Amino acid sequence: MRTTIHSIILCLFALPLAAQVNFNEINNQHSCNAGSKYMPTLLGEDSHILEINIFNAYAAAGNSFISLYDINHIGDSLGENEYYIDRLLEKSRDKNTIYAGTDIDLINTSFHIKRENERFLTLGFGIRQRNEFQFTFDKNLLSLLYKGNAPFAGQNISLLPSINYLSLLDYHVSGAYTFEDSNLGGRRIKAAMTLHRLVGISNVQTRRSDITFYTSEDGRYIDVTADLDVHVAPGVDSAYLANTEFNENTIRNFLLQGHGSGWGVDLGGSIELNNQLEVSASLIDFGYIKFNSSSLNYTRSSTLRYDGVNIDGIVDPQVNSNFEGDSLVDFLKLSETRESYTIGMPTKLLIHGEWHSPRNEEVLVPYSTHTASVTYLQGMGNYLSSSTFPCLNVGYTFSARNIFSAGVNATLGGMYGGILGGGFISFRAPVLKLTVGSNNILSVVSEKAAKASDGYVSLSLLF
Repeated sequence: MRTTIHSIILCLFALPLAAQVNFNEINNQHSCNAGSKYMPTLLGEDSHILEINIFNAYAAAGNSFISLYDINHIGDSLGENEYYIDRLLEKSRDKNTIYAGTDIDLINTSFHIKRENERFLTLGFGIRQRNEFQFTFDKNLLSLLYKGNAPFAGQNISLLPSINYLSLLDYHVSGAYTFEDSNLGGRRIKAAMTLHRLVGISNVQTRRSDITFYTSEDGRYIDVTADLDVHVAPGVDSAYLANTEFNENTIRNFLLQGHGSGWGVDLGGSIELNNQLEVSASLIDFGYIKFNSSSLNYTRSSTLRYDGVNIDGIVDPQVNSNFEGDSLVDFLKLSETRESYTIGMPTKLLIHGEWHSPRNEEVLVPYSTHTASVTYLQGMGNYLSSSTFPCLNVGYTFSARNIFSAGVNATLGGMYGGILGGGFISFRAPVLKLTVGSNNILSVVSEKAAKASDGYVSLSLLF
């Protein structure tokens, strides 16, 4: 059993691709337009008149349970009396997560409207393609696979495996209004909002996954109880294909409607406390998607008791397994129906504080040479990229005449736990910007930090 669990862990975690959001896009002035997906008040902050993101791709993956350092030590401990995995299970969270996601801006643009040569309104629109996958499991599941059921005799243990997946197209329009409040000493205040039209391409939602495992104290029987409710909106549905003639209208309708549709909103605000301090806050991904009636619903509520085997006869023995309640086949069989259903989005709250050196105001786009920032992230639930484990990011950025920028950041807590460390570099020409970075470069040099990693590249045109 120990060899089996080692093999499973190595397969699942040996190459983890890290952040619930891309903090570099918030911290880097050159990435303001892209960063407005997390902090709407950043919209257009680094452009004179017009900015167009022509390519912006972000990918992240990781887990909260094991690092590359742990994997190597598990291998080193094989055959010894003391097993490293015992200590690993002791320090792990009760509920653990494996996550992977991509976020691609197909187009993202912003432009300013000025009054008396001062910008007061910024508008934008764009299209994003997003994919998120989450597998959640209870640490009892790994303990059961590793130690067997004997240590849990007389206990009800929850295994709680659940899978969530979402692929969508996001059509959005944004607006940010800037004004100075004389009652607050003329400080700049900014309010922003992004409205999303969400098109669901495919989805898996585990609404209920209660699986309990009980071993009697004398070991005479095992009870397994399952209560499952899973919704699936497949990207390709056989019933739909059988009755559909494909042409350009079919493809156009799918891109506009998919298997589900809904709405979402991001809200943000910021205020300058003085010429060098600014505080921002945002609530993002607040919305829903309703999938149509061709979606599948799988349910099962059953109990299975296993109390060993009976062997009848000596010359030609007959071996029969003893199951009470549902048969093993019935226990594993799910009921399937078709019905529409609605999911929520992975809502998050961000609070961002920033100190910057005095801005150079003698250029078309003002900038600061030194910037230090702190960002607090709180998910509203444990769903996809949202986690109720709070996350704190601290960053520093240096800008050389707003042509070259480089930054570093460190992240503590959040979905994966531990400490992550990343950075970015970006170049700005008169009409072009290029940025590359990661929120966990530390995983390359530290095995203990290799629980997760991510990366992104961004290319923009300026006018």
